[in-house]
Amino acid sequence: MKKSKIQNNNLLYIIALIGLFIGIVLCIYFVYVVFSYKYQTSNEWIYNSVLKQIKNNFGDFLTGTVGVLFTLTTTLFLFITFREQRKQFDLSNQDQNQSRFETTYFNLLSMLDDVRNNVNQDISLKLLSSESKSIYDYYNLLEKYYNEYPTKSNKPEFNNIMSGLKNSSINSFVEMAEGSIQDFFDSFIKENKCNIGYYFRYIYNTIKFVIDERGQYNDVSRYLNILQAQLSNEELALIFYDALSSYGRDKNGIKRFKEILNTYQVLENIDESYLLNRNHYVFYSGINFKFLNRTELESIKNKETYNE
Repeated sequence: MKKSKIQNNNLLYIIALIGLFIGIVLCIYFVYVVFSYKYQTSNEWIYNSVLKQIKNNFGDFLTGTVGVLFTLTTTLFLFITFREQRKQFDLSNQDQNQSRFETTYFNLLSMLDDVRNNVNQDISLKLLSSESKSIYDYYNLLEKYYNEYPTKSNKPEFNNIMSGLKNSSINSFVEMAEGSIQDFFDSFIKENKCNIGYYFRYIYNTIKFVIDERGQYNDVSRYLNILQAQLSNEELALIFYDALSSYGRDKNGIKRFKEILNTYQVLENIDESYLLNRNHYVFYSGINFKFLNRTELESIKNKETYNE
């Protein structure tokens, strides 16, 4: 689209220059006819005809010939100028919008520390028995609960499902495994009576804000990478599993948080050792995790092609 607009501007500019050139040539020709008609021997009737028109109706003659060309040329130049001014105006608006967005966005990032501190206080107050003091302890507690979950919840099949999970698994098996992870995470929240969902909602709404404001400019990833750099591996892992749980669903029951993470590669830099099971990456089929090897990436690509 942008290339097409540039080509149209260039075409109009060329047409305007051609019109200007023809107008100047005609003016020179008319002056030449007036001052040299006495010496013309060939094509005398052409010179006489032009000379007659110039003498009898000079104003109308010029208006009907050179004037039309100059008017057209002037109009084209004005139109080109207007389009350039409009382009500059749009660029100015774009810069203002970006500046306004960045001010709000970096304020949101600066407030992330406050949200994190509030989360740490909640964890410290509500998880006294585990002596958890921060979101990092909260992750460690989740990791511990993952190992205890099959026994505590009387679900011995849980380990079999997790161990059988791999990239080549059929979609129905992956969906079943994701349902098991959802039950696990929901059970963890209920068991410990400490839901830090407002932290995840803050992350979700920050990401959503970037997508809504910058989606049309195709630079969403640039800003989401800045957010991702603010998050520890423990936080990325907690976001990973929260989005798979029932807490990651919207009012329509859709896992919108997971969809956004999947689409915009938000979790791509997570360290594989922070996943409760390395093969859990298959839950996010749209993310090219940095820890995946070439074979695994090819397998994901082939699977997506097959599903299409």
